Amino acid sequence: MGKKSKNNTPVKGIFFYTSYLKTKLMMKSTKDVMLIVWLLLIGTTTVFAQPINDDYSGAITLPVMPIREYVNYTNELASASSNVSTPSCGQYQGADVWFKITLPEKKFIIDLTTTLTQKVVVSMYVDDDGDLEEIKCTASGTPSDNSVSSRLRFNSETNDNDLEPGDEVYIRVFRFGSTAGGTFEISAYTDESIVASNDKCSQATELITEKGSFEFQSFSTENASETDNLDLPSACSGCAENDVWFKAKIPASGKLNIETNAGTITPAIVVYEGNCGDLEEIGFSKDGTIDSGGEVRINDSSMAGKTIRIRAISTQDGGGTFDIAIVEPKQDICEDAIELADASLIENYIGYTNQYAEVNGTEATCGVFDGKDIWFLIRIPSNGQLLIDTKVDETYDAKPVLTAYTGSCGNLTQYACDFFGSTANPFGAKIEIDDSSLANQFIYLRMYAYDDAVGGRFEMATMQPAALPVDLVAFNSEVINNEEVALDWQTASELNNDYFIVEHSTDGKEYTPVDHVQGKGTTSERQTYKFVHDEPFFGENYYRLKQVDFDGQYEYSRIVHAIIKMEEAKINVYPNPAFVTEGISIRWTGDFGKEEAQLSITNSIGRKMLERRIDVKNQRQVYIDLSKLSLEAGHYYLTISDKNSLITHQKLNLLKD
Repeated sequence: MGKKSKNNTPVKGIFFYTSYLKTKLMMKSTKDVMLIVWLLLIGTTTVFAQPINDDYSGAITLPVMPIREYVNYTNELASASSNVSTPSCGQYQGADVWFKITLPEKKFIIDLTTTLTQKVVVSMYVDDDGDLEEIKCTASGTPSDNSVSSRLRFNSETNDNDLEPGDEVYIRVFRFGSTAGGTFEISAYTDESIVASNDKCSQATELITEKGSFEFQSFSTENASETDNLDLPSACSGCAENDVWFKAKIPASGKLNIETNAGTITPAIVVYEGNCGDLEEIGFSKDGTIDSGGEVRINDSSMAGKTIRIRAISTQDGGGTFDIAIVEPKQDICEDAIELADASLIENYIGYTNQYAEVNGTEATCGVFDGKDIWFLIRIPSNGQLLIDTKVDETYDAKPVLTAYTGSCGNLTQYACDFFGSTANPFGAKIEIDDSSLANQFIYLRMYAYDDAVGGRFEMATMQPAALPVDLVAFNSEVINNEEVALDWQTASELNNDYFIVEHSTDGKEYTPVDHVQGKGTTSERQTYKFVHDEPFFGENYYRLKQVDFDGQYEYSRIVHAIIKMEEAKINVYPNPAFVTEGISIRWTGDFGKEEAQLSITNSIGRKMLERRIDVKNQRQVYIDLSKLSLEAGHYYLTISDKNSLITHQKLNLLKD
């Protein structure tokens, strides 16, 4: 709040921050400096006058930038606009301020943020013969960015108000359900870098079901556009215009289930048969049977081998994240058991579900059986040792029961069962097998939920619990001069250790060998190893060791990581301001992480006037002949960006001769 005078009247006449003064004091007159010093001496940090944009007639021009850049404003001491209709959202109480925007060629975004308790609301108006008519209002932000208090999207090409690029609109900002004033930040920008890559049917992301696994993938409808010439189902009342697309192939069984989970939004899904441009709706759902989100089940043998299209739609305004998974529900009898890969030497949990299983199995004797069992088949390792472990998915809370059988379907003998698991894995299930008589034999695993007729998702891993041939006591990483990553590790003892393979990854999932380090064979003495990776990637780098015995058996170490920071890239433009009939030299410093980058010049309404590829690794300067671009005098924005979304931005002022 503003500093009060002795009679509790806010001091009027100026609005500033003390941090702002540090860069502006030298630009003030002596009288101005004396006033500022006096205000600081009495302890004032922020002083307000009635905003000049308290009424729409004094609206401040807000430029539409190529990227989001916030500017500070305040509605402190603002009054209510009595000659404009009440906004349709945000529980308007008054204290509004106004901005105006010239519409860019395509869509743009307005983001507002504040550190104060009440969120900031934004509404948009068009001047209709002297009367302001509201065309959009939002009091919600973006679920994927908690810092945004409210986000308003507008598409100048596809709007329903007959507005065109170059038209002027008014922006009204106020506090949600409050007359309280305070500072906020606002930005209008045309950044399309976060548009969903699959927001068109032709760009559908392919979903694959493999070996009965049920793994969710996360996606977002953030900034996704509405699909043209394809109506929403009539049952999708309240659905937003944001949608993204997927495709999947129906298995030979004709069975496929599509399931979504709510993330920051709750999705509905529509399933179509046919090709883009000629689609026929065959399924729709807003509410799943297990959780929030759409769920469609297909069971039609005539659909086997066909490709379907899946449209995910937000059921509330604004884009956001959600999860989607597909599964072929046919592993619910022993003969259709999922054949698992050989047991791994590392923990590798994979998701499965029994929620689509039929109640047709024989009565189980372990735990409390209420149907819906699914089956697996796995080979016991040559040493007769196997560990089967499970994890509970908190979304479903289905507590798995695990039973192991020897024999064949129709002639099974129960070997082991568990439904409680370890202390670290409550309500899970774990079976440890150490039986040389079972070496290289196949066993069946049966899974269902404890006293649960609905079922759900769970995770399972199959591992070899054999004693480790190498006692690895330390594995560390260190960044050297922000250019190299030094790895060192120590062993307390080694048994038949042939060599280590150093593996590298940029995502912690897919690893690539980068070097081979010879081991010490068999030793009881502490050994130290070192390796320097001289070509790490910018950003996150992950490393693990693959330790290999003389007989070819191997195991993996824990994972370590290192971060190579990218020097902030900066642009210098000379001259600036420049004449439109001359040229400018653009120099840059820092590292873009790529050999090439994109240089663009954009005008104040978001239109690109120049776009060019430049070599940012081997060059540090480029010359642009402005006389060839037919530019008008005014403000422009120069941007250099690469595929890593690293962007540096510079304002450019151009003059006429």
